[in-house]
Amino acid sequence: MHEITFATATNLAFDGVDTEVDFLAWRRDEQIDYDEPPQFIVGEAKSGGRGQLIKPRGLAQLKTIANKLPGTAIVIAILRNHFYRLKRRC
Repeated sequence: MHEITFATATNLAFDGVDTEVDFLAWRRDEQIDYDEPPQFIVGEAKSGGRGQLIKPRGLAQLKTIANKLPGTAIVIAILRNHFYRLKRRC
């Protein structure tokens, strides 16, 4: 069992830079002592569409949040019946 609290379409600001996320949540396992902080989750959600729906800017925003808040989980949810393979750039 888990406890979860969430918000959708949220703007966060770090170092004067605004970032937008489609959803965020705080999740806590009911079996864990309340001295443990909840897990913070941020994410992007897309439905349908063609090609690459998660753009580099959106991914960079999620990474910015995760870097500012250690332990943050990033979730990318796409409603589609197939995966799109990303080309990796180094």
